[in-house]
Amino acid sequence: MQFHESPLKPNTMSQSRPPSNDVLICATEVSKKFCRSLRKGMIYGMKDIALELAGRSKNIHLRRQEFLAVNHVSLKVRRGECLGLIGHNGAGKTTLLKMINGLFPPDAGGITVRGRVGALIALGAGFNPVLSGRENIFINAAVLGLPRNLVKKRFDEIVGFAELEKFIDSPVQSYSSGMQARLGFAVAAHLDPDILLVDEILSVGDVAFQARCFNRMGEVKKQGAAIVFVSHNMHHVGRFCDKALYLRKGTPITFGPVQDALNDYFKDQREHIAKHNDGAGPTGELATGDELQICDVRFVNPTSGLELKLGNPLESMVVELSYKIFSEKPLPAILDILIQDKDGILFQGTNSNFNTQLEFEPTLGKVIVGFSDIRSQNDVLEFAFAIWNLERTKLLSWRRGYRIPMDGTPLSSGRSMFNVKWEIHRTG
Repeated sequence: MQFHESPLKPNTMSQSRPPSNDVLICATEVSKKFCRSLRKGMIYGMKDIALELAGRSKNIHLRRQEFLAVNHVSLKVRRGECLGLIGHNGAGKTTLLKMINGLFPPDAGGITVRGRVGALIALGAGFNPVLSGRENIFINAAVLGLPRNLVKKRFDEIVGFAELEKFIDSPVQSYSSGMQARLGFAVAAHLDPDILLVDEILSVGDVAFQARCFNRMGEVKKQGAAIVFVSHNMHHVGRFCDKALYLRKGTPITFGPVQDALNDYFKDQREHIAKHNDGAGPTGELATGDELQICDVRFVNPTSGLELKLGNPLESMVVELSYKIFSEKPLPAILDILIQDKDGILFQGTNSNFNTQLEFEPTLGKVIVGFSDIRSQNDVLEFAFAIWNLERTKLLSWRRGYRIPMDGTPLSSGRSMFNVKWEIHRTG
């Protein structure tokens, strides 16, 4: 095991930087294991400490209830580069980030970090909750080795970025999660770091704050810092990072150009969903009343007419929504379609929004909704369908939980776009 930090020992915030090809982070065959049992983990830890005190290397083999959170990961990040860490929850991204930051020692392999590190890994990390925001800024700067008079010059800029002027002298423990995130990022990104580590913690901020964060990260990167960015938002990774590391259950799958890593991530995501679902989506949660029932929802390839299988990226599709009404008279109604990803709603539209009147004919029928020119930054979108009476005072029937894979084709802006066309057909 080896962990080595070689500070550049800056004396001023405006120090000259080494060449842009300077490697600031180098990890070689790094592994980290944890134990699922707290009791056994404590026993193993004491044994490992005893071995190290005796001058013997730690046991790198897995013992009972141990697992590898990070498994033989190697990477290099140079000045002016941004590395994206991607993978599902539990893939080892945050563990790797904490090892780079020196919070965890690796159990095998070595990490070399050169320069001053600014890290935003967990809410409140590095803050004393009973001290004020003002006091915490100076304490964090002191830990980084920055003189107090130089921090004073940046103080107003940090507080202004975090928008905490009215609360800067309040205890940090009284801050909301968003306020803590703003202060943490402002401190990490404004004290002239050589390395900036940013976890998904930015997601707690509002959209305006996230935009400011990315602008600031761009400035830090332009100044020559190395950035490691953990995110589940593939749009952010694709637009901001120079290269990416895709981890699956702690094991590196792809390390290199960002689009190569994203393509492998999207491919695995589609295969995973296809493996666990038959057809175009799960059955979907169902609610129905005594007037109308949604019987089935199918996602169809408009060219072949065949049902879409999860795992097939698409640019166009047709949604066939089969229904049954329990009367002999036509039933005018409104069909709501909701499309969303994990970050929120991307599209919500009704037939009336598209100047289309839907009258559900007895007794069986089908609503056809065509989607074309589909482009999305998301790997999977979730669809929900609801049918209302014309006054929208009664929900007649709904289904939700239909997940459809996207191809991840980058957009110049936004997260998803598609054209929509509505039709209705009587089938019985």
